[in-house]
Amino acid sequence: MGKRELIDAMMGCTDDSDFDQIKAAIGTDYVWTKPETDELVEIAFEAMEHGRFDYLKHLRIRQFYRELLWAYAGYAFDENMKRLAKEILPIRSLDIWSFWNQEYEINRGYYNNRIATWNSEDMDIEFSAYDGLYHVNSVTTSLAFIRDGALFSRKYGVENYPEMQTPQRTDDKDKIYGIFNDIFMDMNDSRQITKRMSPYGPVSFVLDAENILLNDNYCKRITKTNPIHWNEDMSYKDRYFTTYNELFDYKRFCIGNEINNYPFRSRLDKHITLWDQDRVELTPESLKWILVERNNDYTISVQVRDAIKSSLEAVGLANIPVVIRPDVLRHNDIGLATSEDELWSVY
Repeated sequence: MGKRELIDAMMGCTDDSDFDQIKAAIGTDYVWTKPETDELVEIAFEAMEHGRFDYLKHLRIRQFYRELLWAYAGYAFDENMKRLAKEILPIRSLDIWSFWNQEYEINRGYYNNRIATWNSEDMDIEFSAYDGLYHVNSVTTSLAFIRDGALFSRKYGVENYPEMQTPQRTDDKDKIYGIFNDIFMDMNDSRQITKRMSPYGPVSFVLDAENILLNDNYCKRITKTNPIHWNEDMSYKDRYFTTYNELFDYKRFCIGNEINNYPFRSRLDKHITLWDQDRVELTPESLKWILVERNNDYTISVQVRDAIKSSLEAVGLANIPVVIRPDVLRHNDIGLATSEDELWSVY
């Protein structure tokens, strides 16, 4: 059965008996063009919306569509493709949480042996490099998060807090790849591991991993490479982990090549992203604490810490710890998202 015949057969599929003629063809190694992909996606939606036949309930058809979207290369999904992708592509929340939790147990011990834990100067908290999920940003944008009561995407910030949204050199690229409305997080404190300042700013929001990863309202993805390195020839599967087993295969690869000391996000450039999630509410349950880089001029760090504390108090989050890191981090060998003055500016 050729590609055109397969499309026609799927278009006319109304019940299980129609599967016999397309099962063999589904296994054929076709390369689908963008117009053909669009047509196949439209077939699935028309079938579901008109109640004829729910393709996604049948494992063979579901896997066919997953592989179709995995192979898609180019820029952002259009709206129909995105709706279908959100339904069938993300790894289950429970699987991501299970994997992160196993990594937590292994790597918290590993990092604590390799990198000393540290305590703040004025509160009884021991910090490690693996205390939750980390979102890093500029001072001004961080203050906007607190004012809004939520972490928010770049798109939401530009639309609602344009005067407090620090520009980033990746914005245009994020738009064409359809991730401008995503929220990005690191799965460990790569600042503490690498002793390098983040290109995106001196403020780290540390979020409770269980609260985020087990929340099924968030559509979660894990990048294979930093989006700054993406190009239009890369497929979805080149950009994201697609299955639970693939995560563990990657872990075994890291161990075999002795690079398991950088799990998920650090030098391997992995993020967990919340897909098309414009806001993540900041609450005592979701936000553990906030870390501020130690500037060469310590008084600047104190000024930033105090501004954050004041903002937290104004929105009823006065009990959230705000802590200055113990060491000045290296920053002269990284490409900053914008100027250092803009990243540190309180206003």
